[in-house]
Amino acid sequence: MRFVIFAAVCVLALCSFAAAETITDTDCGFTLELPEGFTQWPTSGNVLYTFSTSDPADGTPAAAVSITDLGGQISREAMPLPRNSPPGAHFVPVKWRHWDLQMLAQQNVAFGHTVVTRAVQVPLRNHAIQIILLTPGDQEATADATMAKFLAGLDGAASWATPEQEASDRQGAYVVIGVMCAVPVVFFFVWKLFRWRWPRRPVPDSKKSRQNGALKIAIVTVLLAFFLIYLGSFVAILLGYGQPFLDDDDMRRRVELLSSGAMKMSLWIGALTYGVARLIYRVRRGPVPTLPPQLPPLPPLSPS
Repeated sequence: MRFVIFAAVCVLALCSFAAAETITDTDCGFTLELPEGFTQWPTSGNVLYTFSTSDPADGTPAAAVSITDLGGQISREAMPLPRNSPPGAHFVPVKWRHWDLQMLAQQNVAFGHTVVTRAVQVPLRNHAIQIILLTPGDQEATADATMAKFLAGLDGAASWATPEQEASDRQGAYVVIGVMCAVPVVFFFVWKLFRWRWPRRPVPDSKKSRQNGALKIAIVTVLLAFFLIYLGSFVAILLGYGQPFLDDDDMRRRVELLSSGAMKMSLWIGALTYGVARLIYRVRRGPVPTLPPQLPPLPPLSPS
């Protein structure tokens, strides 16, 4: 019986020793399963975490990794090489979940020793992070594999859309583009039908008629401007020319801001159109015609 209890305790101890350490960061929004052989060490400054294969105080470790908070989100545009990059620096494509990332690969010489550097930026939703790997020159063959282990153990919500989301957004954008093209055509035919059914009556030229004409032009301009600005911006986001919608709450918030901004811009455009239309009426038609003075009525004739 004692032997069974002792064996069970040994198994539990081995399992807890073999279990991978998990790092959880709620600010940046990620979890990291630390690869085997790495130990966490104290950090300072804007470095969130530091890991190495041995205590740096005992000598140069075989590999050291640091994770830095970039303080915001990153775009999907290709990054140029840093200006102070040494000769031979280049980008290597790496995979993190659904996305292809750029990993900077370079060698530096410090105090007569060659240091191999690998650096990659990960597009997390809360805050993007940068993972930097440093190894001695004789360990360069294992640098890429070590970085791949860290990326494989990293999990968190991303600020980039997945390929499935991009395909769905493109389909939605095509539908909105079709609606944008169809609405003006339908409006034109409805307007022609309306004019055919109820022909326009001649209106005498007056100050009030000119104001009404300019006001009608301004109202139509406001509606068209809001239609084009709102749907055009929505299509641009769906096609990937901006930060994609992260979730339903983000989509609702940004749609409200987009509606408010489009309405303000449309009203400014409408006010400008109203002023220009009034000016054109005044230039093309001249001053407002005035009616001739009315003669006083003649007194009734008295019988002679």
